[in-house]
Amino acid sequence: MDSRQPKYDTPSCDVPQDEESSPPLPPMTNDTVLQHTLLCERFVPFTVTADRMPVQIFGTKKNAATRKAERFFAERRVPVHFVDLAERGASKGELQRFVQKFGIDALVDRTSRRFLDLGLGPSRYGPDRWLDILVDEPLILSQPLVRNGGKLTIGGASDADWKTWVAEGIK
Repeated sequence: MDSRQPKYDTPSCDVPQDEESSPPLPPMTNDTVLQHTLLCERFVPFTVTADRMPVQIFGTKKNAATRKAERFFAERRVPVHFVDLAERGASKGELQRFVQKFGIDALVDRTSRRFLDLGLGPSRYGPDRWLDILVDEPLILSQPLVRNGGKLTIGGASDADWKTWVAEGIK
């Protein structure tokens, strides 16, 4: 390997590769996201620009629908930015986008364990108060919340929408 090329800490690849025919990796910059290919343990650079932002998934790692969304995009080699709601919640502005499209009732998961623990079952709040509660308690959100630019989906039964996004080209 040429000493001028950047070195990446990657495991060796099981698929035989011809070093002479494979293109050299470009230098790493702040606007480059590395996407792991499913073929082997090598990385393919994916440049993020203002018009090409990766899909953003809000959810928890334990949620089956969230894992389904991650798997869907990973199988199609679409870069994903995952936000784990157990560690960090979505911002109020981000949630406002989903409220404008789907309404507050679609965002609140009334069957979630956290919703029941907080005793919110009989509560009748306005949309602004619910939005404040969702910012403070992200675990009562319906999962996953998926965003591709201005396109939004809620829940794991959004395969048709995701397939349309992939067919049109992720923007």
